[in-house]
Amino acid sequence: MASLCLNGHGELNTNIPLGQWWLFILYFLLNILIRYVGTVPSL
Repeated sequence: MASLCLNGHGELNTNIPLGQWWLFILYFLLNILIRYVGTVPSL
């Protein structure tokens, strides 16, 4: 996060892959959470 703010020009370059990684991690965590809990009616 700090390195992203360090370079304004590199921010755009690091923003795209970082967002993809975050989406992947979020999806992975959500998948594990649903698998662990089972069926989540609130989610």
